[in-house]
Amino acid sequence: MIKRILTKAEQSTLATIAICIGVMLVAGLAFAIDERTLYDVSVWMKPLKFAIALTVHLSTLLVFVSLLSDGARESRLAGNALIVASTSALIEILYICLQAARGRASHFNSDTVIEAFMYHVMGGAALALVGATALIGVLILRAARSETGACVRLGAGWGAILGALATLIVAGAMASGLISGPDPWIGEPGTAAAILPVVGWSRRTGDLRVSHFMATHVIQAMALSGWLADRWLRGSAGRLVIILTGAACLAFAAATFIQAMNGKPFIAA
Repeated sequence: MIKRILTKAEQSTLATIAICIGVMLVAGLAFAIDERTLYDVSVWMKPLKFAIALTVHLSTLLVFVSLLSDGARESRLAGNALIVASTSALIEILYICLQAARGRASHFNSDTVIEAFMYHVMGGAALALVGATALIGVLILRAARSETGACVRLGAGWGAILGALATLIVAGAMASGLISGPDPWIGEPGTAAAILPVVGWSRRTGDLRVSHFMATHVIQAMALSGWLADRWLRGSAGRLVIILTGAACLAFAAATFIQAMNGKPFIAA
C-alpha cells in the first residue's frame, strides 16, 4: 500500500483535533473540581461535550478526505475545506471555554455587546463548518479514489451533504431564537434535576438538541452503513441499506424536532 504524505491542511486539522482532545481533558478535570453551574449544570459540561463532538467531526472529515484521489485531496478546494472546518472548530471551542471559565453562557447569550458579537461569530463559524462538510461530501461523490468502495463513496458523500443540510435546518431554527427563545428548550428551561446522563437532554420539556444531534450524526451513520455494505452486500442491496439508513436518521431527526416543538421531552422523567 502506498503511503500518502499528509497535506498542510490535514496537518492543521490534526493539530486542531489535538487541541480539542486537550480541551476535553482539561474540561473533564474542571468538571470534577469546579462546582459552579449554569442552568443547574456544570459550567464545564458544554466545553466537554463540544470538545468531544468537534473531535469526532474533524476526525470524520479527515477520514473522508483520505477517500479522495491524490489530485482532489491535494487540491485547494479540499485543503480550504479542511482549513475552514478546523478554523471554525477552533473559534467555537476556544470561545466556549473562555465563557465557561467566566461562568457565562456562550450560546443564546447577547447580554453584552461583545457577547452578542461573539454569538454571531460563532453562528458564522458553525455555518462555515457545515458548508465545508457538504463540500467534502461533493468531492467524495465526484473524485473518490478508484479503490474506494462504491457504497463507502455513496454513504460518505451523501452522508456529509445530507447531514450538513439537516444540521443547518435544525441548528438554524434553534439558534435564530424565533422558536425557542434564547435557549434550546421549548417551554421551561432545562435543569440538572431532570436530564439524560451524558447527553444532558431535558427529560421534562422539549429539547431541540435531540434533533440537532441526530441531524449531525447522519454523517457518520451513512458512512458506516456504506463501509459495512461494501463488505457484506454491495450492489443494489448495499445502496438500499445506505438509503434506508439515511432516511431513518432524517426521519428520527424530524420526529424529535416535532416532539420538541410540542414541548415534549425525548424521554420523560
